[in-house]
Amino acid sequence: MRGMEAQMRRSMTGPDQLEWQRVFVGAFTWDDFGRLLKGLDDRIDRFIGRDNVIDSIILRAIEDYVRHGLQNRLLMAALAARSDNQEIVELARNFHATSVPERHELESIIRQSNSMLNMGVWLENAVKIQQAVCRIEIPLQTDGTAFGTGFLVGPDLVITNYHVIEPVVASEDDPRYSGPKAAANSVTCRFDYREMIDGSRSAGIVYRLAAQWRVLLSPNNQNRQEPTVNELDCAVLRLARPAGTLAVGDKPDGQGTQRGWIKLPDSGPPALTRDTPLFIVQHPQAEPIKLALDSSSVLEVNASRTRVRYRTNTEHGSSGSPCFDQDWNLVALHHSGDPNFAFVYNEGIPIDTIVSSMQSNGVPVLYEGKVGHS
Repeated sequence: MRGMEAQMRRSMTGPDQLEWQRVFVGAFTWDDFGRLLKGLDDRIDRFIGRDNVIDSIILRAIEDYVRHGLQNRLLMAALAARSDNQEIVELARNFHATSVPERHELESIIRQSNSMLNMGVWLENAVKIQQAVCRIEIPLQTDGTAFGTGFLVGPDLVITNYHVIEPVVASEDDPRYSGPKAAANSVTCRFDYREMIDGSRSAGIVYRLAAQWRVLLSPNNQNRQEPTVNELDCAVLRLARPAGTLAVGDKPDGQGTQRGWIKLPDSGPPALTRDTPLFIVQHPQAEPIKLALDSSSVLEVNASRTRVRYRTNTEHGSSGSPCFDQDWNLVALHHSGDPNFAFVYNEGIPIDTIVSSMQSNGVPVLYEGKVGHS
């Protein structure tokens, strides 16, 4: 029938669907199957039930695609993603999804960690993330200005590194402190500072800290030892106004698209497996917002999940930047470069560890969705 997916020659029985489930479970992790469905303009959360296990999720998806006559589409997507998996190839041959070529004729997924991206969705999320990232500006009482990067994780909550805001903390807490000092009421978070297509720069819009700006402070380990869960180099700051629910642009109280914020993940620790991609949205050298990416980035995560090391480029001013996987899932907070100045890796804090610290300190965590508004 015109406009319909091609039907398989062999009808699908209950045992057939269970065989599909077995093969798919052996070939795809939760994240992999989620990416497979995303490539079909579908979502894994459509198939999540009370049991919340991948075996059941895959079976529900298979049943749904069979019910709508789209099983061929699902199987061919699986074949494209797992052309080196003999059971997937045999499944396609047995069900005559198409004329399946021999293995040497198949197009190949060279790196399993680099999935095909739905470009429209990816770009839309990129714009939303850009709107939620800010340059943090800290005028020092002696001379000059210190800079960092931060990002909204709620209407009025910004995450950055502790060492970015340390001149303010130390000035308020330690009368013996002799380092750079700054006042909280002079700190600004500048959103939309970006370079335009004609080379000009948008000045963006500035939000200040609230009078009670401290939400969570987790200092860095000062001795370059393995940091504990209480030494994350993380700070959650409260803004004086809810930038996330106000409009983008220089008239935030008017009509327009709300800025939104980056939602913290609630699906367990991100994989952060070796050589997976990692993207960092940042203000390097206090410059307009930039995206650094590396498709083979992650090196290792330490045993306590307080640090993750990666190859993605950063510079001074990038401290406090959000780190994402290639599907714009927030996975880490950028923290620093190689402390030994060997320039072998950059380093961040896995976001699940930060979320756990926020929860244990009674900080509200907004989970609904990935990017946008509640």
